[in-house]
Amino acid sequence: MASLKYYQVSVFICGWISYASTYCLRKPLGVIKADLHKFMNLTTTQLGWLDTALLFPYAVMQMILGPVGDKYGARKTFGVCIVLSALSMMFFGYFSNFAIWFLLLFLNGTAQSQCWPNVTKGVLGWFSDSVRNSMFGMFGTCAFAGGIIGTMIAVYIQANYGWRQVYFYPAVGMIFLGFATLVFFKQPDEVGIQVPGKEVATDSNTKAAAATDSEKPKMWDLWRLPMIPEVAVAVFCLKVVRYCMYMWLPMYLLQALNYSSAMSGVFSTVFEIGGVTGSALIGFALDRLVFLVDFSCLYY
Repeated sequence: MASLKYYQVSVFICGWISYASTYCLRKPLGVIKADLHKFMNLTTTQLGWLDTALLFPYAVMQMILGPVGDKYGARKTFGVCIVLSALSMMFFGYFSNFAIWFLLLFLNGTAQSQCWPNVTKGVLGWFSDSVRNSMFGMFGTCAFAGGIIGTMIAVYIQANYGWRQVYFYPAVGMIFLGFATLVFFKQPDEVGIQVPGKEVATDSNTKAAAATDSEKPKMWDLWRLPMIPEVAVAVFCLKVVRYCMYMWLPMYLLQALNYSSAMSGVFSTVFEIGGVTGSALIGFALDRLVFLVDFSCLYY
């Protein structure tokens, strides 16, 4: 039991910190937009295309590359994707070409597309289903906290070292976190621990799963499942609001309300501060409301 508690805590912390760090390579784009517009003469349309370069592969590759995590495991997939994300953005500021920026952001979005599915798979694998929503709600705070931290770091680097360095220093730190993830983000089957309340994988059911691998539902079949279209549309609308805040609020505060560069970045984190509180409280509530006991997903 002591070993179980140790791994639950260590994997939770490792996953929380590592995933939060991914926002250090997402949020700077919103912070430096005004600089790209002012010093590099990018139009607002071009700035929007840079958003697309990051977010389009992030969304699409979650579906296309999903089987990668199943094949290689959550630990390897998550760790390698963190390293690849860092490598893709490390030298972003050393270029002055729109096409290269677009390519680097596309690679970053592709690498990060497999971070969330695999970190949640890895963390929740250590906890019983009875506390699934509570743990998912607590763990979900890393996304909002990461946004706050990523913005603060970007604002500090921008103010002291210039916009061209906002990706370099976080990328260096993320490389180390990626390798730490490969070492510490262990899964129950890798250390031979059975988690109470989880189905135990046996040779018989493993073979059965392999035998029916060709019978897995196709992507278009999933849309026929109850509530899938409704939830997908709802999450899409939420993401539109969230990423508009992420990518454009600092520039709006700077240009429309005449905030300083530093203050526009800092004030843009207020939205995420509410997210930290909401994610934890909603997850806690879902496990305690009887009529929502079967609702297993916490969307934010």
